[in-house]
Amino acid sequence: MFAAERDGHPPAGALRDGWDVARALRERGELPAAAAAELGERERRMRYDGRGEPRRRALSGVLRRRRT
Repeated sequence: MFAAERDGHPPAGALRDGWDVARALRERGELPAAAAAELGERERRMRYDGRGEPRRRALSGVLRRRRT
């Protein structure tokens, strides 16, 4: 599944490649529920536009400090 999804795309790194595959599977309705929940959590904490490196969202640090 992963190899077929990334075929024809140059490697961008494990995190980015995995993120791109997960998003593609989600769009097609093929991402298992547990994986969709994990992807959703990652997207709440990090910003990734599909082109550059994923970056931590500034707001997530504020929310994390509030809970403790």
